[in-house]
Amino acid sequence: MEKFLEYWNHPLPVYNFRVFIFPRLKASSEQYKIADLLLFPFMAFVSIDGLSQERDSVRYYHGKSWKTGSVTQLGMYKPLNITLKRGIAPARFELSDWFQDGGEARDLEIHLCDEFGIPCVRWKVYNAVPTKIDAPSFSAASNELAIEQINLIADSFGVEYLYANLI
Repeated sequence: MEKFLEYWNHPLPVYNFRVFIFPRLKASSEQYKIADLLLFPFMAFVSIDGLSQERDSVRYYHGKSWKTGSVTQLGMYKPLNITLKRGIAPARFELSDWFQDGGEARDLEIHLCDEFGIPCVRWKVYNAVPTKIDAPSFSAASNELAIEQINLIADSFGVEYLYANLI
């Protein structure tokens, strides 16, 4: 049991992750099951940036503020600005198709995996829409791979620790 707990208390490396981009569900009551992940192969990315949620703070002044002071309340959530980068390959054109076809809102899942490839933490991004796509910089003097970048704006995200109930 001690070895088991020791394994689960080590931080996970950030390089072992998978990304799933799902089409929109027909009804809001529908949910994807684990078996549905087989229908949507994961996409490999070089990096993902922008998974941070922020709220505005609002200062409220009332009639007795001169005596009691102002009140700080939390405001609305700001939208997420997510950047995905990946290498360009001739058979992978899903991101540019998504952007050029009107960019319907989609949900994303990012799975952080352990060294065996088993997902341990899952970030769910809701209602992501592509806002910008960048082609790589071209240079005959360069020896770099072609990396495309897509910027998304999303409503919110949530984090789920998949094996927290085992500990």
